[in-house]
Amino acid sequence: MSRVGSLFLLSKKWSRSRSLLHRFVNLHIRADKHNQLHLRTEMTEQDKEIIRAAGRNEDALSARILKDKMRREHLYANFV
Repeated sequence: MSRVGSLFLLSKKWSRSRSLLHRFVNLHIRADKHNQLHLRTEMTEQDKEIIRAAGRNEDALSARILKDKMRREHLYANFV
């Protein structure tokens, strides 16, 4: 295998590892119901508007990103 091919496979594996780590961290934050880790924040009006836009099926970039995230995570399976 060429060096470029090896680097591609490594980068693909690293990307997958980052994704798994990101999911693990999110699950850990969600499990912290009493915010003992101080990682939860209040939603801003802008955050809420992005959620509303996604619900209205608007084509704004932020709404598309949110819908893509919701499709990837089993937590949101009943909403997408």
